[in-house]
Amino acid sequence: MLDKHFDMSFELTTKQLTLELNDFSEQVIRPAMVDFAEHIDQYLYGKYVEVNNVEGDGTVNTIQDVIGLDRKLMEQKVPMGGRVAVVGPVTKSRLLGLEQFHRADIRGAAAIPALTEASMGRVLGFDWYGAQAVKYHTAGVPGGTPVATANAGDTVVPVSAGGAAGTFKKGDIVSFAGGDETYTVLADVTLSGAGAGNITVSPALTRAISGAAITVKASHYANLAGNFRGLSMVSVPLEMPMEAMGAAQVNWSGLNIRVVYDYDVQTKKNIISFDCLVGAKVTDPRLLTRFAG
Repeated sequence: MLDKHFDMSFELTTKQLTLELNDFSEQVIRPAMVDFAEHIDQYLYGKYVEVNNVEGDGTVNTIQDVIGLDRKLMEQKVPMGGRVAVVGPVTKSRLLGLEQFHRADIRGAAAIPALTEASMGRVLGFDWYGAQAVKYHTAGVPGGTPVATANAGDTVVPVSAGGAAGTFKKGDIVSFAGGDETYTVLADVTLSGAGAGNITVSPALTRAISGAAITVKASHYANLAGNFRGLSMVSVPLEMPMEAMGAAQVNWSGLNIRVVYDYDVQTKKNIISFDCLVGAKVTDPRLLTRFAG
């Protein structure tokens, strides 16, 4: 699970430290940590590929689209308390355009932050947040009209009869004729010229399928909504280097960051490194859904 080692290392010359830096924290540490946080955000939001539930048609036109998100989570039995929705820039702009988000005569004082700060706040049981790192999922394009046959409990699903080459992409949401269950594809697959191949899905099939036509959810903004207890992240302290001039561990909101500095006497350069070992996984996809808005 600990699959990402983030590193932010850079050099500072003696001349820079002497003549150019007035505030080490503001000019060096803060920009480095902002970049560090952006990379971690990109990693975390990339976990959308493990969420197999989806709601929305790719646009947000009316408040009914938001109501549909509430309906979806109720069907998934997600508790009302602690519901959060994190959306990308495009979906956020669409939501702020809905009068239920920005009109004071509808929301009262809660509409003021929407008008003054573009802050969405709490609407219809969700705390709404914008995030630049939300991903856009580009769906695969299976060739022809593929069908699948597999048993209940299978995770590897043979695809046949497509009639033409095509692809499934990691993170595709698929469903099979005869039911409305949705699954996420766990790895890229290139179908043969006849449209045949195997896709690996999650969760395991809840029912047997035989010659069932496959539907792939269209490309969409993979906003995430639900209770984020369904997404787990772990960060462990890294061992201290054996010969560096100085090193320390900093724990910030559960994130363990190692800080190491050293000095090269030949080049007169200080080397500063921030690094962190983390892992993340959707441990309970029933608590989350993608909001294709």
